[in-house]
Amino acid sequence: MMLTSQNKQSPVEELLRQADQLIATQKPRAEVYAAMAESLGRAWKDINLNLELRKQILDLNVQYHTKAREFFEKMDSLEASCADTVVPIEIEAVKGFLATIHDLRRALLESLMGALQAGNSLLGEAEGARGRRHTRLETRSNSEVPLIELQSISQVQGWLDELHVKRQILEATFNRRKTQLEQCLALAILATDLRELEDIVHDRRELLANSNQYGDSSSSAELLLHEHKKLLPEAKQLQERALKITKATEQLVASGCFAGEQATAQSYVVLLTTSDYLAELQNRESLLERVIAFFRSAQTVLTKLDQLEIQLTATELPKTSPQLAQLHAQCSKAIEEATAAPIAEGYAILDQAGRGVSGTAGVRRMVEELENKKITLDALCTAHREENVRVNAALNNFLEKHNEIYTWLVTIAEAFLQGHQHMGGDLPMARDFLDLHNQLLNDLQLKSILENRLDLSRIYVKFHMEADIVNKEMDKLESSLLQKQGRYRRRNDEADRGEIRIDSSSLPIGQEYRYHLYKSGAKGDKESKAITNGRECSY
Repeated sequence: MMLTSQNKQSPVEELLRQADQLIATQKPRAEVYAAMAESLGRAWKDINLNLELRKQILDLNVQYHTKAREFFEKMDSLEASCADTVVPIEIEAVKGFLATIHDLRRALLESLMGALQAGNSLLGEAEGARGRRHTRLETRSNSEVPLIELQSISQVQGWLDELHVKRQILEATFNRRKTQLEQCLALAILATDLRELEDIVHDRRELLANSNQYGDSSSSAELLLHEHKKLLPEAKQLQERALKITKATEQLVASGCFAGEQATAQSYVVLLTTSDYLAELQNRESLLERVIAFFRSAQTVLTKLDQLEIQLTATELPKTSPQLAQLHAQCSKAIEEATAAPIAEGYAILDQAGRGVSGTAGVRRMVEELENKKITLDALCTAHREENVRVNAALNNFLEKHNEIYTWLVTIAEAFLQGHQHMGGDLPMARDFLDLHNQLLNDLQLKSILENRLDLSRIYVKFHMEADIVNKEMDKLESSLLQKQGRYRRRNDEADRGEIRIDSSSLPIGQEYRYHLYKSGAKGDKESKAITNGRECSY
């Protein structure tokens, strides 16, 4: 239409030129022709302006629909991508999906911006044309044309509103898909970190399981402990890392992430593994500290045992002397007290580390060395055991004879009483009854003497027990007693001959006690002799 109007412009110009000539030749009618020419030119100008305006509106309309079609194409692509139900598990795949929907959304927004700009331009041009219109070339009623223009403006506004509604609906779909993919990405990253952490902990536990050396001395064990302590900070960091992954996984589960429960369970397994690894490190650290303390105490005990061995082998005491028995008893007790704790600790360490572990060979050798040293020294301490055997044998022999005598006396008395119940019917029988009972009485008196002797034997046993105590005290005073031995021997000889009276209060403590024991022994010998004499007289 614009081209047609442009083609018709030349005849109109020719008509105006002819009108000007006619006005010039027909002067009476010049004003009429001038008015007609002016009216014709103004009408033609309005037609051209309206056609130009309509051309602009149509161009904007075409531009808008072109942009809108691009927008709908982008929207279909983004909607199809967001409607995809594929859930990747690899990090790069998830990142690729996210990049795709973000690129599609960016292209969609760009096309939406172009469509909105074209639509707003179309809407503005339509509203401006409606305001600038003053005349109409078409022969239409005054109310029909404005109604059409209002409908056109409303239609354009509806197109723009539809674009906004479509964008909002698609934005919600995009956000759902984006959230799902972001959760998948976070879960994939956590799963990768979890697998990496699990592999690290597995390797560390294998290295720890193969680290079964405990050294063969305190210095080597200390070096192992120093190297072992370097692993503790890393183990704590691994545990903290596992804890962070577990918390992040729990947050994903709380947000409704799919497969979150399985990931949480796996994270708890890895967290428990890191805790077990840390506990194993702490147990090995504690065991190494015990090994160090064991080697130190064992070395101290071996030094003490060497000193006891020198003391036992260097002594010049007679084999039957009480001092040697006391020395052996003291050394035997010291050996037992010194070796009991380290040997028990060594076996406890072997039980905890494992008896068949090659790394405990040093501990095993030290325990065997302590036991062998103890056996060797125990073989040297025999005097006290021989003395105890001799005393026990003598005591058992005495008690056995005492029981025989007591049984014999009881049997004789009961048999006599049962066989002599009749006192007799005349003087000779009565006298015989009396003589027999007198004889029984003498025998019973002998029994009393035997009981006294039994008491004396108990005192004698007590004497030997206290003599052991005195011997212990005498060892402390042995040096001083050896210097005064000659003088004390002369005094004892004079006391035995009855030439002088010894004042026991003037003697040293040990010698005073020996003097009382000597007097007690003399008294016991006298009573023994009296018992023997009485028994001989009775029979």
